[in-house]
Amino acid sequence: MSYGRKLSGCIAMLLAVLVVPGTAFAAEPGHVMASYKGKTINLTKDGWGEAESCVVYSKSDVRCYDTTADANAAVRGTAPSDVEATAWSCDYAWVCLYEHANGEGRRLQFNDDYWHDLYLYGFDRHVSSWRNNQGFGEWAELRDTTDKDGGCICTIRIDPGGTSQNLSGDQNDVMNHIYG
Repeated sequence: MSYGRKLSGCIAMLLAVLVVPGTAFAAEPGHVMASYKGKTINLTKDGWGEAESCVVYSKSDVRCYDTTADANAAVRGTAPSDVEATAWSCDYAWVCLYEHANGEGRRLQFNDDYWHDLYLYGFDRHVSSWRNNQGFGEWAELRDTTDKDGGCICTIRIDPGGTSQNLSGDQNDVMNHIYG
């Protein structure tokens, strides 16, 4: 695919995200609902509660877990006791965002190619580190689109297999969208 076609596609997707916010389940417009401990929680309005990790399988299927190990087990289809959860744990074919440096804190993960508004997931301006563990050629991007509080209006391209132990100064805790 040519660079021009990719750029046109990215612009169209960005406009779609800005015009039509994604929702999960039968949520209020502009809200994301997730399953957590057999209940439905509104990530946008009420936050994560005690969940430590949320997995975005699709726009209509978001699941949260008490621990990163529980989330890893669900993604892999194994028992939690069989899964080691360490900092930077992010399964193959997924992009993971972390609340703190070095892959620590709450984790939000994606594996689909469209723009996500992090505000809807209760993760707006909370990204301090990330990992793209997708396959060859599956890049991801983080964006700050608002220049809120003097931050950057910037894009960080996340190459496959790459990690950042900490987003630098004006990029830390300012990102509000992800593609990947």
